[in-house]
Amino acid sequence: MKNYLPLNAPFTLLLLLLALPISLKAEPILSPCNPDENTRLLRIEPDSLCARVPVPESRANPEHRSIDLRVIVMPATGKTIEPDPIVLLAAGPGQAAAEFGPAFISRYPELRKNRDILLIDQRGTGESNSLACQQEFEPLQNFELSGQTATEHYINALKQCLATLDADPTQYTTPIAMDDLEYTRQLLGYGPLNLFGISYGTRAALVYLRRHPSSVRSLILDAVVPMDMLIPEHIATDAESAFATVIADCRAQPACDQAFPDLTSKLEAAVDLLSAKKQKISLVHPTSGKTYQIEVDPLLINRVIRGAMYDRNLRQLLPLAIDEASKGRLQAIVTIGFLLNGANEDAKPVLSIGMQNSVLCSEDMQQVSTQLDSLHFDNILFSMLKAACQFWPSNPVAEGFFKPIVSDTPVLLASGVLDPVTPPKYGEKAKQTLTNAIHIVVPGGAHGTTML
Repeated sequence: MKNYLPLNAPFTLLLLLLALPISLKAEPILSPCNPDENTRLLRIEPDSLCARVPVPESRANPEHRSIDLRVIVMPATGKTIEPDPIVLLAAGPGQAAAEFGPAFISRYPELRKNRDILLIDQRGTGESNSLACQQEFEPLQNFELSGQTATEHYINALKQCLATLDADPTQYTTPIAMDDLEYTRQLLGYGPLNLFGISYGTRAALVYLRRHPSSVRSLILDAVVPMDMLIPEHIATDAESAFATVIADCRAQPACDQAFPDLTSKLEAAVDLLSAKKQKISLVHPTSGKTYQIEVDPLLINRVIRGAMYDRNLRQLLPLAIDEASKGRLQAIVTIGFLLNGANEDAKPVLSIGMQNSVLCSEDMQQVSTQLDSLHFDNILFSMLKAACQFWPSNPVAEGFFKPIVSDTPVLLASGVLDPVTPPKYGEKAKQTLTNAIHIVVPGGAHGTTML
């Protein structure tokens, strides 16, 4: 049975799995972090320790190439320190733990009282031999690109990137990365780990649990990706279900229902209007004030809606934005799109695109063969991956990779009812074979309930 937690209640259950007491081991490879390279980190935690841990890129051919993993330890703040740290496993795939981990963990000071926080940029991300592909992708603010044109630009940029990489992309999959984590755990002398995974990080945590079960003390899995969920498969259909909750929530509030009746028809009218009138529209960037003259792709509205549903705050703007778009006024919906893509026009990519391709081409795309669209949403992720995986080097995972994890290790699962990509049904699915698990479902939560 699901356990419902009020949205405004403290997320105290994060601490339940860490309550049992289990001396800090010597950490000879760690040293104070270089302030020139870690300004943001040290602003959050001045006592952070850093290391570069060399590992073979290929464990089957260890003499071929060595890569360095970026490792950070945020020391426990209390006097009694337990030997089992908390390890944050990042989302994506492609996000670097060191990029968002310190600020995220600082929101939960209780977690650090008795335990270190261990952050490792997963191989291929951040400063662990990144496959970020810094080539010129088509600017994200160019909203006139159709799905087909956007895919063509994406594929061309990926091919340029692949030609320049000093790496073997087949060696950047989840199982290999989780063996990196186990090696680092042993090197630092830590006991069993408490894994805190978010989104794709929950998949990584489950892979680590399968490969190194005696090295796991507990797991917190937020926005659950069970092993048998294929990430690119249900992007469109799960978005359709989440959009139905947007409509239902508006209907349930008299003021919203009166101001924005029949949102489905308004969305369809907005798409039809863009399809019928091919013309340049003036749109203003919300932070720079720069004006763009563009011909907006009709399906842009749907993709922005899907992206906005990841965030419970942006989600609240959708009825107004859809209503405006149905009348040919696109500034509201495009402003949401700018915010989703990074309001700073010079912002660095959030995800390592190369690492993402290495993971998904070797894992999920070995199983997914059909694009599942829905009434209002297309699956552009599948379209791009299908094209990319034809040339991106892959290392197909073992046959049993997608089998559910069976374990009695303590697990806290958390899901947001409004989540458009990892809704609660996936948490329930994982719970079926995790026999010592609690599943918390947050009614007002979207993607990542611990990030509220």
